Amino acid sequence: MKELKFDIERLDWLLLALQVVLVALMLLLGFAPRLGWSASNVFLLLSGFALLGVVFLQSRRGSRSVQALARRDEEIEALRTDYDMLSVRLEREKQAREREEQAREQGERLERVARERLAGETREELIGSLFRAFSTEQQLVQGVYYSPDGGGGYRLGQSFALYSGSEVLSAFARGETLVGQVALEGKPLYLDDIPPAYRVIVSGLGRSAPRRLLIWPLVGAGGRDLGVLELAFFTEHSTWSREVVEGVMSDFTSRMDELSA
Repeated sequence: MKELKFDIERLDWLLLALQVVLVALMLLLGFAPRLGWSASNVFLLLSGFALLGVVFLQSRRGSRSVQALARRDEEIEALRTDYDMLSVRLEREKQAREREEQAREQGERLERVARERLAGETREELIGSLFRAFSTEQQLVQGVYYSPDGGGGYRLGQSFALYSGSEVLSAFARGETLVGQVALEGKPLYLDDIPPAYRVIVSGLGRSAPRRLLIWPLVGAGGRDLGVLELAFFTEHSTWSREVVEGVMSDFTSRMDELSA
């Protein structure tokens, strides 16, 4: 359509030039005898007009060509920008799908591992199987179980990857500290943004702070207090993997309740 429009505009200018030449020819034919001009003079003058018309048309054509090239360059640049933006968006969507698929597969493995390994004849064995399942499929870097002390507080119980120098609570009252508040409210807490000073984990790679933290109150039938679990992770968790983790924790709480009956 743009090329057709360009050809029509060029044809309009050509017709205009021809009209000018015809008018000049009529004037010359009318006044040449009175001025005493010979036929050769008239021919030369008409040739000059025709040459000027050709030069004019060529200049207009060149100007139009330059403008058309400029517009085409702008269109090419716009297409290139759109292509780059589309490529970036597609790459991000691809990465998001890959992360979601990876999280889904990881969650399915965790569910399978939990069904196969989340077992034990005692509470200690059950807690140990939970730590192992999370360390295998969710990259658990530290796990701590706080048991009720019988006086409204909690004391440090079974742990996973708790090295000397790690900053954990040895005892606290219900409602005190973040873990104590979770125990008091009886609702799980999943922290994505952990204050740098909250917890420092000591491992073979040095000292570092976890990126994700899950604090889970263990509440049995009739509101019976079974303790609190604190799980620290270095990796991020998607919505899917978080739901799987919480599902495993609910199943774990039920089994803890059965062993505590």
